[in-house]
Amino acid sequence: MRTKIELDDDKKISAAVKTGLGSWFHYDRDDITPGSIYFHPNYRQNFNKDNIVDKLQKDQTLNGIVFRPSSQSGFTTVSILQKNGAFNFVMANIELNKLEKSYNDYGLNLGNSIFEIIKAYRADSSKELKDIKKHMNDKLSDILLERKTELENFSKKQAQHAACFMVDY
Repeated sequence: MRTKIELDDDKKISAAVKTGLGSWFHYDRDDITPGSIYFHPNYRQNFNKDNIVDKLQKDQTLNGIVFRPSSQSGFTTVSILQKNGAFNFVMANIELNKLEKSYNDYGLNLGNSIFEIIKAYRADSSKELKDIKKHMNDKLSDILLERKTELENFSKKQAQHAACFMVDY
């Protein structure tokens, strides 16, 4: 039975890897920002609630949307530029990491999906940003369901195609 080895500094991690014990430890950090968001071009660690509006107005490449670490540990804040300031909402990293695992299973990128949902939602002038969290949850689930259905249909077509080449001896 494998046991969990506590590796709290770089020297211990390096020693574990060099000795081959790296596979023996389990590094549980579900509270960190998911990779697809952390490495997204719109992720900025140096943005905070005090300078968000100025920085979003200056950097046009962000399209008025930025992912940033929350002041509360274990959360990611999404800031959206509006005419009268920035609209912020917080997403729990634990839930994002669970969702990212599902997205990775279906070959999707969670960070890109969130970004595109926000862009489409913001483009629809009839919708208010205060309702975006519910819309976000629904759309993220819909994207997964569409991809799952798409892959199932592809598998069925592949099986039918393979059946055409089956020969009885």
